[in-house]
Amino acid sequence: MNEHHSLSQAYQTYLSHDKKEQAHWEDVCHAYRQYATFALCSWANQCHRFDALPESQRRLLPPGLIGGSQEFDERAKLFKDAAIRNQFCLDCILRHAGMPHSQQVGPTTTIVGDGAISKVSSVLKSLARDWSVEGKGERDMAYEPILNSVMEHVSIGAGG
Repeated sequence: MNEHHSLSQAYQTYLSHDKKEQAHWEDVCHAYRQYATFALCSWANQCHRFDALPESQRRLLPPGLIGGSQEFDERAKLFKDAAIRNQFCLDCILRHAGMPHSQQVGPTTTIVGDGAISKVSSVLKSLARDWSVEGKGERDMAYEPILNSVMEHVSIGAGG
């Protein structure tokens, strides 16, 4: 790990003495680095499955799922752009933690599984909910009852 990162001294000490935690940390970093590759491969696999359907079933699909249609091409571009932006966000998190990001590591033999990528997707969804304009509705539903209860039951004096 880089010496100039934001992990607390206590957590750095914890990581250095706990092999299981260190292994978990490395797994999380691998998953963050591989997100875009995994997302784009999943997209390609989905396209191949749709293309393999018999024509009688493909006719039932909306245009956005039929390769070669304008709707599909627009959807594909949006997905690929989002995967790249999401990877950039994850790379920023890795850099902030002093870890190599997706552009700093070469080919790896450590391939993460669906479960790890699912957790990365959950992190991205939480970030979107907690920090984006689009996430305001969900954020309000999740946090307003808690905030209202705190305001009702916790007295905050002049000392703050």
